[in-house]
Amino acid sequence: VDHDHRRLAKTVNFGIVYGISPFGLSQALGIARESAAEYIFRYFDIHRGIKRYCKEQIALAKKYGYVETLFGFRRKLPEINSENKMVAESAERMAINTPVQGTAAEILKLAMIELHRKLKSEIRMSKSETNPKFECRNPKLLLTVHDELVVEAPAAKAKKVAKLVKEVMENEVKLCVPVEVEVGIGGNWDSAKKNVIK
Repeated sequence: VDHDHRRLAKTVNFGIVYGISPFGLSQALGIARESAAEYIFRYFDIHRGIKRYCKEQIALAKKYGYVETLFGFRRKLPEINSENKMVAESAERMAINTPVQGTAAEILKLAMIELHRKLKSEIRMSKSETNPKFECRNPKLLLTVHDELVVEAPAAKAKKVAKLVKEVMENEVKLCVPVEVEVGIGGNWDSAKKNVIK
């Protein structure tokens, strides 16, 4: 599977799960609306549990006026019962994606807390191990990008830090499905994405 196939698969998977219309999918993929509608039909025919999940989340939101993440955060959705179809459909999409995206955000935050703790306690460097003009002395968490973490570390500790990032992100929260994480090392974000390590 190459980069383009992966990009298309993500567009289809995330778009359909989060309520993309045949028109929206046709625009995203550059295909006819009829073909996009067929993709959506076939997707839900194959993945019936996803369709059931979507219906259940919408029903819960309509009944209680909110949906919850795995960790109990509630997103209120009073618009779910709106007489304005566009407003109600927007709330339905929120009912479907909030538990997924919200839970992912919560897991990432928990992993960030644990990673920060472990970076401080497990990976320290002496002044003689780094060039202070060019490198940070100790690894540090710089930023998040969606479901990714960007960590700055001295070159001498990059592989150790990368393995620690992978371990923490995959194991901080135990789910009934495995959490798989790719890590990369590079002088910048782009090069790190191209230099994935095992």
